Amino acid sequence: MSVAEIDAPVPAEEAEHQGPMSLRALADHVAEKLPAGYRVEVLGGEVVVSPIPVNKHTWFAHEIMYQVRPQLPDGLTTFYPVGVGFNGEDDELAVPDLVVLPIEATEEEIHRNPPDTIEFTLEVVSKGNALRDLRAKPITYARMMIPIYLIVDPRNGSLILHSDPRDGEYQAVHRMAFGETVKLPDPLGGVEINTESFTKYAKPKSR
Repeated sequence: MSVAEIDAPVPAEEAEHQGPMSLRALADHVAEKLPAGYRVEVLGGEVVVSPIPVNKHTWFAHEIMYQVRPQLPDGLTTFYPVGVGFNGEDDELAVPDLVVLPIEATEEEIHRNPPDTIEFTLEVVSKGNALRDLRAKPITYARMMIPIYLIVDPRNGSLILHSDPRDGEYQAVHRMAFGETVKLPDPLGGVEINTESFTKYAKPKSR
């Protein structure tokens, strides 16, 4: 087992531990040593650490939350940050930028929400974690049978909507661009996300 670092100044040796350790226990061990706001996940057999996101990253999650919440069916709400995963000690654990889940789940005193309670996950691609969101997370969420997974990529102004998880992968994948309206499929049919105000990350300033 190993610790994968994504744009995070957390040395891997911080997670070293004497004797065998489950991935979940290792993730908890790493999380205890990090400042508040860091995200620790178990993806593809590794413990993955992500730093506190930049403001623009968080803006996308907030904007989509504010748009989606009033359109949801009764009994559902948006929520973040929230852990999603099965109970096995080496099962994957994800922390999406935003989820849709039952309102009553927000009262639960738990760190890990069962995947079958999650209707929608959102990930906003950071400049340093594109492979995680674009490659690892679609596999993870499809295996968890989460109905809808939306990727917002401000690096290039693209959107990728995944739905219909079967046989460990999403059967429907729709690619769009900022400015288009995202129409969510069932079980959130009728919910739309207006992306006209979405803009790309600023290009690095030349020295």
